[in-house]
Amino acid sequence: MKRIFLFLLIIISQSMIAKDINPDIKPEALSDIDFPFPKYEVEKLKNGLKVYLIEDKEQPTIAIRILVKGGSSVDGIKSGVSEMTSSLLTKGTKSLSAEQIANLLDGVGASVSTNSGADFITIYAQSLKKHQQLMLSTLADVLLNPTFPKDEFEKLQKQMIAGVQYEKSNPSSIAQALARMAIYGSKHPYSLRNTEQSLNSILIEDINQYYQDWFRVNNATLAVIGDFDRKSIMKDLENHFGKWESGKVPNIEIPLPEKGPKGVYFVNRPGSVQSSVVVTTNTVPIGSRDYESVSFASNILGAFSGRLFNTLREKYSFTYTPFGFQTRTKFTNRFACGADVAAEKTDSSLRVILEEMNSLVMNYPTDDEYSRIRQYTLGSYLMAMDSSSYIASLIQNTDFYGLKVDDLPNYPKRLNSITKYDIKSVAAKYINPVDANIVVVGDPKIREELIKYAPVFDYDLDLNPYEGPDSKLEKVNLKPEKLIDKYIDAVGGIKNIDKVKFIAIDGSTEMNLNGQVFSGDITTIKSSNGKMYQKSDFRVFDSETWVDGQNAWITIQGQLQNMAGNELNKLLFNAYLFPELKFDNFNIKLNILGKSSKYILMNATTRAAETTTYYFDKDSYLLFKKEILIDGPNGKELFTETFTDYKEFNDLMLPTKITNNSASVSTTSINKYIINPEVEPSIFKPKESENK
Repeated sequence: MKRIFLFLLIIISQSMIAKDINPDIKPEALSDIDFPFPKYEVEKLKNGLKVYLIEDKEQPTIAIRILVKGGSSVDGIKSGVSEMTSSLLTKGTKSLSAEQIANLLDGVGASVSTNSGADFITIYAQSLKKHQQLMLSTLADVLLNPTFPKDEFEKLQKQMIAGVQYEKSNPSSIAQALARMAIYGSKHPYSLRNTEQSLNSILIEDINQYYQDWFRVNNATLAVIGDFDRKSIMKDLENHFGKWESGKVPNIEIPLPEKGPKGVYFVNRPGSVQSSVVVTTNTVPIGSRDYESVSFASNILGAFSGRLFNTLREKYSFTYTPFGFQTRTKFTNRFACGADVAAEKTDSSLRVILEEMNSLVMNYPTDDEYSRIRQYTLGSYLMAMDSSSYIASLIQNTDFYGLKVDDLPNYPKRLNSITKYDIKSVAAKYINPVDANIVVVGDPKIREELIKYAPVFDYDLDLNPYEGPDSKLEKVNLKPEKLIDKYIDAVGGIKNIDKVKFIAIDGSTEMNLNGQVFSGDITTIKSSNGKMYQKSDFRVFDSETWVDGQNAWITIQGQLQNMAGNELNKLLFNAYLFPELKFDNFNIKLNILGKSSKYILMNATTRAAETTTYYFDKDSYLLFKKEILIDGPNGKELFTETFTDYKEFNDLMLPTKITNNSASVSTTSINKYIINPEVEPSIFKPKESENK
């Protein structure tokens, strides 16, 4: 009866309140309130272990969090050893088996768990206050006396290998793993991931060595959270952890990122009805003054009610959970945003993401979104303060990052001091789509629509590239000179090549420049003695190039430039009818890399240390593609030139379709060839040069 009365009372009160509510008026946000940062104390054990004490008397519970520096970033080639070490801590000690540890803790509702991240390992134990001694003694035993039993090691190894296999069915995980590789470099410690090969290479000796190297008292901190007496807990900690020894710890040396060339990193996942799309850029170490501003800008794009939420989800219904975030690691970080979308919406979703990123670069946030995201960020932070374990992790992590723990209470003030100008500024520096790499995991049928954004690099589900020097290549018993001979024979043979004095190439060309498409013509005339004239006419702009065998000139919109240095050498080399016959003349060193499923790869390196990778068809020996990686204004950029649709012209096999791709522009030319046309010799030198 009382329940019914209370229910009716609630209904009546709600109906009375509703009379005073106008559903057409948006409620105002509550005013900011001062929030005192939870109190904590810092102590030290006799062995030097730093201890943070965080009292919380609301519940009769106590927890311990131990942070050990290291993590997966120090795994090296044996990726997974830190994770295996942390997981095996609870699988047996000198006095207890894994089963005994589990039964002991479960019997009183306590727990001890471990986690390995990129920068550190954490061990977390909790129990009711009345079982504090049991929890502490078990935790100390696990931490100080692990035995790493062989049977538990082998069982865990199999489980982790199964996890690697499962990850292949999770396109979001694959996309983020490849995004790390595209931003940090495939060999960077923050990019390395567990593989079957790395896990199989780990031995019990590696686990013991990792433990000996990193699990030292001078490499750790400890936090106590919950209902405790300060003097009593310090005495207990001294009793249980006072014997933990210090020792020499290896230096943690994290190199600078080596961002991959700008492009679309595409993972072929046949039959996938969804695509995982990630757009990612380099940002800053966590200690940078810009870090918190970049995180604010990231939230404007990817937080709940952020721009991607309002467009990809609310406006277009492309996805349910778009995201955007900045990572939180010590030495370097990245921004990433994206979504899982239906395969047919991949192109549309990617376009929206890039537009929103560009808008944040070009325009200040509106007052509404600035206020909304600030309140969201601050509210999330303050709500998390309800968790003492969060406070402990915040304090310990801040200490690890080398930041001032005493400055933690000022976070709300720092957040409020970030202006719309700051957000626009850091967006231009760190969240600029011009500097971004794109990652897509999806069905191969969507690949073609990605080419317009940047060169596409193809990967399998193990994140091995299908092509390039880093792909899986078979050894080839073939010298570079012999490969060139086979290529020349495939073209038509040296006798037929020697008959050619001039070649005229008329190319009907389409250019895609940052999404804008222009049609035009490219006319090229080459001579057998290394002279060339080329004119490009795209109506709205044009250019001409002349090479007379010793000098080269280029003019763009009427401005003539005399080429010099490395650019001159490249023009002189490419002016020949078949430049591949002139490698020796230009002191270009050749190296056969190996054979993929379709191509034989060869590197050609100039005196300026610029390397071009040549792809020859392994069956026909015709040249399929050339790739060259150069340092551009926005980092390393890959330029590719692809040769297809070979046809016969006067006994020579020549490509009628040539496609050039770079980070910002791509051209496709459909070519017609005229062999030995009448050519006026003066065409290979600009008239303006005669007057200089």
